Amino acid sequence: MNRKGFTLIEIMLVVVIIGILTGFGISILNVNKQKNRAIDAKNLSNLQKASSAIEAYYYGEGSYPIQSDSGNPLEGDSGVALGTYLTNTWPEEFKYIASGGEFAIFVLKEVDGNYYKYISSEARILECSPETPNIDTVVANCTEVE
Repeated sequence: MNRKGFTLIEIMLVVVIIGILTGFGISILNVNKQKNRAIDAKNLSNLQKASSAIEAYYYGEGSYPIQSDSGNPLEGDSGVALGTYLTNTWPEEFKYIASGGEFAIFVLKEVDGNYYKYISSEARILECSPETPNIDTVVANCTEVE
């Protein structure tokens, strides 16, 4: 007996393969999203390094760096000493705030418009909504970045 056509399993297999290829194609073709994810990963890494450097500065110098108008702690009076901890680099998009014996560093997440936030009193990196851009804001609604 000679049957013509495809079995149900053959058709389902083709549909699954097409779905997988489409998923890969969409993720690869969405270049801006991939680029923004890479920028966010770099910013998160730099935030970890900068917060560690400022904490090291605190233990070495006895106080946190002075806040400057630009948000770059290397531009304040403490910039020369801080440069030894930060190796004279401060990411342009980072914002540094010092107040009342604590500090915070903020950087915008490109993917979703939230912020990565490090607050010295919390001693951890948080992801917060745009409504929490200052050091005094309660961080209960923020999530910890692992």
